[in-house]
Amino acid sequence: LFVRVRALVRFKRLLDEWRIRGETARALGMTWDPMIRPPIEGARALVVDDWDLGAEAVQKTLAREDVLAARARSEAEARALVGSVPFDLIVLSLSLGQDDALRLASRLRAEDATRETPLLLIAEPEQKQLLLRGFELGANDYVMRPMDDNELRARVRNQIRRKFYQDQLRADLGQALEMALTDALTGLYNRRYLTRHLQGLLAPGASAGGVAALMIDLDRFKEINDRWGHPAGDEALRAVALSLRANVRVFDSVARFGGEEFVVVMPATTADDAVLAADRLRAAIAALIWTPVAGVVHPLSVSIGVAACDPGTITPEELLGRADTALYAAKRAGRNRVEIAA
Repeated sequence: LFVRVRALVRFKRLLDEWRIRGETARALGMTWDPMIRPPIEGARALVVDDWDLGAEAVQKTLAREDVLAARARSEAEARALVGSVPFDLIVLSLSLGQDDALRLASRLRAEDATRETPLLLIAEPEQKQLLLRGFELGANDYVMRPMDDNELRARVRNQIRRKFYQDQLRADLGQALEMALTDALTGLYNRRYLTRHLQGLLAPGASAGGVAALMIDLDRFKEINDRWGHPAGDEALRAVALSLRANVRVFDSVARFGGEEFVVVMPATTADDAVLAADRLRAAIAALIWTPVAGVVHPLSVSIGVAACDPGTITPEELLGRADTALYAAKRAGRNRVEIAA
């Protein structure tokens, strides 16, 4: 029950983000196509099952939805296929005879090509503990054997449509806002977009749950410019931007605030969760291997200030001001750390 509730909440947040970003684009005088219900005909699915009868039954059910289903009998076959074909759904049996299905699920979630691909598990009644572990590893939904064809079809439709909505959100947002609302150096959103977006998120009743802002500053940036020149400084900013973008959720927003400062806006996020996310971002940047010149590795680090509030309680300027105050507290405390606003 909790697994399915969480999946529905994530999907609702995705749709809310689509609506709010559309309002932001319209407020800036830009066009924004309304979201339509995407058809799933022609979608690609991968069925991972070494039991012939079970795999064939799933493929026949998918064919009734006009979903093109390939099959893999082992982990090696599955990983080879996902490396060459962009699938919209992976159906994974927990009853693989020779391979560990949970290990495969974990690897699928760890790889860039399949990190966002919906994962639907097929389980036997006695495999409930394996099923729970599968959800901890990032599975999206499940069906139990003996399978009901109509239930499987409904769950397949929901997961593929969620994937299409997510893909459409990413593609359309990039096309519509890239020129006017992005920073030329890093490719992140710029301050103009950030302000408008926060206004939508913080409007009374705009969304359920809190809104968090992470103010991020690249430590000792002046030293990089002084030692290796501004082109090296630009490369450092791009490296930080790429790391931030790669380590946030699809409905979070990353912007370059100015100079060496960045902001991450996290909707439906508590203060405690924002602090955990900020520390993951800090650790990811600290782990970067950045070479300003050939043969020289220079460590990068960031200081992060965190602030959170409920919609309708403060303005975007006040939220960012609190995060900025926490950022300076992190700087004073020694840099390469996270502080939360009081």
